[in-house]
Amino acid sequence: MDTRLPHRPPAGLIFDLQGHSIHDGPGSRTTVFFSGCPLSCAWCSNPEGIPGRPVLLHRQSRCAGCGRCLARCPHGAITRAEDGAITIDRRRCARCSGHPCLEACLHEALLLSGRRVTVPELLRRFERDRPYWGRNGGVTLSGGEPLRQRRFVQRHGEPYFGVDRQFGRRHVHFQKTHASRCRDIPVELQVTD
Repeated sequence: MDTRLPHRPPAGLIFDLQGHSIHDGPGSRTTVFFSGCPLSCAWCSNPEGIPGRPVLLHRQSRCAGCGRCLARCPHGAITRAEDGAITIDRRRCARCSGHPCLEACLHEALLLSGRRVTVPELLRRFERDRPYWGRNGGVTLSGGEPLRQRRFVQRHGEPYFGVDRQFGRRHVHFQKTHASRCRDIPVELQVTD
């Protein structure tokens, strides 16, 4: 009898996946936004991608103030401020694995930023989007910082990469071993304190 556990493909943590992105490289692209970034820039255009874990987000514009999420939160992480606005205690929320508050919210005011995806899942999406890329399009790995999940990115195998990344020496390994597979490696130089 075989007692080995079934093989599970490696998974990366992403917070968004956009088709027909025209701002993250040449042509029409599929952009994968990876979670996790070592920087905390005040001008960050994707702050939901800074944590390297799923994060519960609240969209006040969609909230009806019904309180269903408060009642379903098992850790008391969701509360109502004096002005009636919903607040989330991130330390308490981080202990939750199921997030029953998401199901309780009928207005989709709560969403989880960050989900696990496998290489085969991404490749299926790329194959679906490929006809729209044209000659100049492809895939952009963005974030957060995609190279914080270097092992996942390296297993990716897609030949049309563009990597949108912050400039740092710790990722020179990727550039040496995988730069030949990338058509573009745009570098965003961040200046922080």
